[in-house]
Amino acid sequence: AAPFYPQPKGAPEDKEAKPKGWLYHTFHGALIVHMTLILPWLLGAFVVIGAIWMLAAGSYVAGTAILGFVSLQYMTKPSHWPEFKQLILDLDPRCYYDHCELHLPHGVDDIRKDKSMLCYHPHGALCVGFSWNGAHAPELKHVDAKWLVVDVLMHAPIFGRILRWIGNVEGADAGNMKRLMKQGTNIGIIPGGFEDATIMKKGSERIWLKKRKGFIKYALRIWLKKRKGFIKYALR
Repeated sequence: AAPFYPQPKGAPEDKEAKPKGWLYHTFHGALIVHMTLILPWLLGAFVVIGAIWMLAAGSYVAGTAILGFVSLQYMTKPSHWPEFKQLILDLDPRCYYDHCELHLPHGVDDIRKDKSMLCYHPHGALCVGFSWNGAHAPELKHVDAKWLVVDVLMHAPIFGRILRWIGNVEGADAGNMKRLMKQGTNIGIIPGGFEDATIMKKGSERIWLKKRKGFIKYALRIWLKKRKGFIKYALR
């Protein structure tokens, strides 16, 4: 299939991509992806709160059913769902924006098969750049990497299950980061975390790093390869 996104130097063609259609690689498909991923992220906790409210209001069947469904992700470990991940790529979330491009200083070829760290900036309000130009970027589909997010998201109601379906997202706690580094696994992170968004200033590049030097220390101690990615996106 022909590529539907700007290809950085060295990026291989995504041969599994669906041809462009009324839904694939269109604004409408991108809107579905945003609703599927962002709404559970923002509202997942309210599902639990709503179920408890139902129980308190006397709707025992509905409340119990919702809590039971949510509890399944804590009783069983959801496994990777490759077809779900490919569907996200085919719906192409970047079609929601006028511009949403991945910029790598030395091209995709410069990312090694192991022991590389992809540091993304900025975080933004919804972590869109890190998601669409990182974890879900078709150009990086061949890169064996784990994309690290704050631990609480991995355990969030509903959204935590979705992340495990995607398969290449894990928690960013120090123990897990060091474990992946010792295995030689490539990792992608936002060094400044959500604090990046709190100090954002239009026209300036600000990153929250004064108390975030641990990832550099781990990289120096365990392996020395680092690479930087820079993302740009603009709302349609």
